[in-house]
Amino acid sequence: MRLGNIRSGLSRGREECRRVLTRGERVFAWSYTVLASLLAPVGVVLLIMGSGAAHGVGIALLVVGLLAMAVPISPFLRARVRRRETRADRRQ
Repeated sequence: MRLGNIRSGLSRGREECRRVLTRGERVFAWSYTVLASLLAPVGVVLLIMGSGAAHGVGIALLVVGLLAMAVPISPFLRARVRRRETRADRRQ
C-alpha cells in the first residue's frame, strides 16, 4: 500500500466527518479522545510518584481513563447523525 493511498483515505475520512458531524460533536469527540488518553498516564504518574492520597487519586484516574478508552464513542455519534437525518427527512 502506497503512502499516497493512505493519505487520501485519511483525508476522505476527515471530509466525511466534517460533512456529517456538527462542530459541537467534533469538539466533543476530540475532547473525549484527548481526555481519555491523558487520564491513564496521569494516573500512572501519580501512582509512581505520589504517596498517601495521591495513590487513591492515581488509581481512580487510571480506572476512569481505562474505562473511557474502552467505551467507543462512534456509535453514539452515529446515532446522533441518524436522528438528525431522520428529523430532517420528516420536515421535508
